[in-house]
Amino acid sequence: MNGDLCQFAAEQHGDVLVLAPTRNLGDLDLVGQDDPCRKMLDRVRTSTAKHLLVDLGQIEYFGSTALGVFIQAWKTISGRGGKMVICNASENERAIFANTKLDTIWPFVDTREEGLALLASE
Repeated sequence: MNGDLCQFAAEQHGDVLVLAPTRNLGDLDLVGQDDPCRKMLDRVRTSTAKHLLVDLGQIEYFGSTALGVFIQAWKTISGRGGKMVICNASENERAIFANTKLDTIWPFVDTREEGLALLASE
């Protein structure tokens, strides 16, 4: 990975930005300039990538703040005509997305490779 955004690792594959939380996101709060969520959103905003792949494989859970950050990132990406895909989500994480109906907006795949392939076909 070529970037560590506190709790997010980032790398770019062509026109796909891959963000992977590196620790559970249940206790994040959007405050201060050093906030990992703010840094992640800044990375999405300043990236040249058209698409976003969120890889949840390194974490077990996330809270409502992180969910809000995912929505903000998606809005940024969709504003430039891109798509967002979620990969490696646990059963618990998928249930959160289903309960919020976000699973009807974002495609879910099992692996990072599947996500990259799906976005490459866009």
